[in-house]
Amino acid sequence: MDPVLSQDGPYLIQIDVDPDQPFEPRLKSRMLADGTFATPELDDMFPFLPAEEVATVRLEAAALRLRPRNDT
Repeated sequence: MDPVLSQDGPYLIQIDVDPDQPFEPRLKSRMLADGTFATPELDDMFPFLPAEEVATVRLEAAALRLRPRNDT
């Protein structure tokens, strides 16, 4: 994806998936120590990543959103 993201212009990317392959990740609530459930943010889906890794991914996504685009 790096070569595509580093260039300006629209791109069409086709991804073929096997319909028989189970889809991961998926949204899943967690049971907390007190027995209540907490549903994570949409970008923190099962299988759950360590909090530090989720924070890193969120920072990288924010940096991508701030990159200037050449919309012509």
